[in-house]
Amino acid sequence: MMMPAANEAVERYNEQLDWQTLEPITREQLSHYTGSDGGNIYVAIRGLVYDVSENRDKYGPEKPYHVFVGKDSTRLLGLNKLRLGNGAARYDACGRSADPGYPEHSTFYTDDFGEKEHNAVNKWEEYFRKRYPIVKVLVDATSNDR
Repeated sequence: MMMPAANEAVERYNEQLDWQTLEPITREQLSHYTGSDGGNIYVAIRGLVYDVSENRDKYGPEKPYHVFVGKDSTRLLGLNKLRLGNGAARYDACGRSADPGYPEHSTFYTDDFGEKEHNAVNKWEEYFRKRYPIVKVLVDATSNDR
């Protein structure tokens, strides 16, 4: 199946992008890119920020994948979950654990990932790189985020 030309252009753009030239963004700043004010919608994976605004019908407020926006959602994607734990949010708007003693409650924590989870994240990264432009890089991301 051929991908639409727009996706090919985005994929080519992402392949040629020098990540070191990307504008930095903090987790706090990223948490404001949720589309709730009609603005851009960003999702981060392993510290790279993708602009998913063109797919507002899936990532916008009240939409199925809105849980991933405004934060680095690496852990959620690696575990193929929309929520961590028992469904109650255990992380703040930036995706950080509400309890520092439980880093696995962060949406970006991957220290406990095995091969299966890392492979899942790799597939999601590939999916996003083919469809959405990389627009920023998290500056307070840990080396584990990438």
